[in-house]
Amino acid sequence: VDPDGYLLSTDHRLAFLFIQQTESTDSASFIVPFMDHVRSEVAATLADHPGVTIGFTGWPAAIEEDYTLLINDLPRVSLLATMVVLAIFLAAFRSIYRALLVFVPLGCGVVWTLGLTVLVLGHLNYLSSVFVGILFGLGIDFGIYFIRRFDEERLGGLSPAEAVHRTLTTTGQGIVTGGLTAVVSFLALGVTDQPAFAELGIVAGMGVASVLVATLFLLPPLLIRFPPSLKGVQSEVRSPLLEKSARLVLRRPGVVSGIFAAVVIGLAFYLPWIDFDFNLNNLLPAESETLRVLRDMEKRSPYTDQFVAVIADDLEQARRVHAAVEVMPTVHRVE
Repeated sequence: VDPDGYLLSTDHRLAFLFIQQTESTDSASFIVPFMDHVRSEVAATLADHPGVTIGFTGWPAAIEEDYTLLINDLPRVSLLATMVVLAIFLAAFRSIYRALLVFVPLGCGVVWTLGLTVLVLGHLNYLSSVFVGILFGLGIDFGIYFIRRFDEERLGGLSPAEAVHRTLTTTGQGIVTGGLTAVVSFLALGVTDQPAFAELGIVAGMGVASVLVATLFLLPPLLIRFPPSLKGVQSEVRSPLLEKSARLVLRRPGVVSGIFAAVVIGLAFYLPWIDFDFNLNNLLPAESETLRVLRDMEKRSPYTDQFVAVIADDLEQARRVHAAVEVMPTVHRVE
């Protein structure tokens, strides 16, 4: 501690200033303006002290950082997922119009999910915010299966309405079964005691259900009212890679099964060595200011942003707790 009362690092080149917010809340509507105000005050002060730098760590700084990441990453993930899925779809179907038809229920599903999230949970967290990528990865399958079977029925001579009816009564059952299994699997996460994973499961489950419903009830009218052209559509799309794989499996089914069984057994050997990383700081980006300042503080001083507060009824009890905790090998210091 220097003469002015500041906590210092061991080399006396790093000083620590504790800033306490007036409200005990982790709401971004309070934290973000709070951090904006602190940063503006600091910037004005540092203007008169060239050569001095400052960094922020602690819970408010981490919340601000998470909020900024969510706001920036959600549109980025949505755009990236859209472009990649669109590219794969175009490579397989070679039809921009069919791609647009498939993206209609996907877009509706995303909007519905955001609305349901507000009504059910009221917010997104750092895990549940990735639901857009999940919806594009799983939800696109419903439309692909539906349109592929629809095209096959049209090539067989059925009208758009007849092809939709045949698709709904045949392939539709498989689409619903696959969709419901995904919905139930995600919603099962909702019963966990970890809020982040529980909310991810709830949001993703609602999202897959929304895309499934939109595919079954919105895509058929679009195909009937605006049927895509059959020009260039083939009843069979041959893939040289899949044909080679099929020949290999049919020629040597026992050998292929044995190879896969050996791989499973070999990798299962490593299961007991799976470890879990419980450090929440490792979920922050590598260039995180919060993480950089925290590690610098822990490396250059005896201080950290993590502590345990113990409440005592009176001064004598506080002294007894102090003496008992101070000798614990896992405790660095007691104030």
